[in-house]
Amino acid sequence: MRPDYIYIGCFFDFDELQAAVAPIAPRRLERPVRAPHVTFVYRPEWVDTRLFGQEVTVRVTGYGNDGRNEGLRVEVLIQDPILREMALRIPAPHITLSVSPKGRPVDTGGLAFSPVEPFLLTGRFGGYLPDGTVVLAPAE
Repeated sequence: MRPDYIYIGCFFDFDELQAAVAPIAPRRLERPVRAPHVTFVYRPEWVDTRLFGQEVTVRVTGYGNDGRNEGLRVEVLIQDPILREMALRIPAPHITLSVSPKGRPVDTGGLAFSPVEPFLLTGRFGGYLPDGTVVLAPAE
């Protein structure tokens, strides 16, 4: 049986991400996102799990916080042609850092991002399951 992924995308280590953004945003809103990611596809109909585990680099170009949502605007940098094609379809690539009790992570892409000195982050492609598990290992 194939698991039903809520979304697939590039996932980042929580602690590494917090350290990387500390110089531009030292504090989070009330609900930090514990599985920070760039969503490639929400509720995918089909998932090629052989792509899981591939390294993905993003360039952070902006920071936004409207009191409901906090996040980073990013550019996805990928060599793999399949993942690159998927990344090109993302309307507003971003990473949600945290939300308020009334915030929704899906709204982070609409923030007014302020430019930041660009820096790179590296994550891994994978999937997010309904129970909160992040799957980063390729299927065998």
